Amino acid sequence: MRLPTVLALTALALAPTSADAKCAMDHLQPIVLTKEVAVPADGGGIVVGTMSVSYDETDTGEALQKTWGFLTGRDIMQPVLTVLAPGLVVYGVQPTVRTTGELTDEKGAVVAKLAQTQTKVARLAAPKIKAVVHYDDGPNPMRRKVSTKVKLDGAAPADAVAMVLMDRKRTARSWGTVTAGATDVEVYYQYRCKVLPNGTLASKVGDKVIVAWVDKYGRLSATTKVFTIKVTK
Repeated sequence: MRLPTVLALTALALAPTSADAKCAMDHLQPIVLTKEVAVPADGGGIVVGTMSVSYDETDTGEALQKTWGFLTGRDIMQPVLTVLAPGLVVYGVQPTVRTTGELTDEKGAVVAKLAQTQTKVARLAAPKIKAVVHYDDGPNPMRRKVSTKVKLDGAAPADAVAMVLMDRKRTARSWGTVTAGATDVEVYYQYRCKVLPNGTLASKVGDKVIVAWVDKYGRLSATTKVFTIKVTK
């Protein structure tokens, strides 16, 4: 899969121009999506996503944190990093390496725990979806909101924590968190004061895309067939 490997904070296309009213831009933070993970035999890890938070919160950057690591006694072990999409990263360990499984941040605080197992767990099947739809409420940058949603044919599986939207060549464009039982997933959302992970690509009506689940172990599912994004009704 062709995916970006280095992420950095960036300004977005929908940010206000000098002609707009002042905008208190949101900040980015790395948010752990899976606090405790029992990694199956074929790998996986702790899923961390870049989230846009209120401007009055601390900006701590993106999901890819070079100062985070796993405790191995007195030392910190560099994690095996897998970038699933812009702002969506899996922190894993080599199968042959033994560790406490405690993932620590730059201050040494434990943010998640990982256990290594030999259990075999099947990956999720490709998402069953009805359509991928796009909403754009117009050119006014003061009020503009843009959203891409995946309409599911049924409910989201309990083990899914995220969904990745890709182009037909399997390059990830954006992603969204998943709520168990949900019937749609928002894989892109932007308004004038929001910031998104570097590398995030907005989609539009007419684009050809595919989607996949990310399970609680940090593994991608099979992908769907190609869908053409339609305008929302």
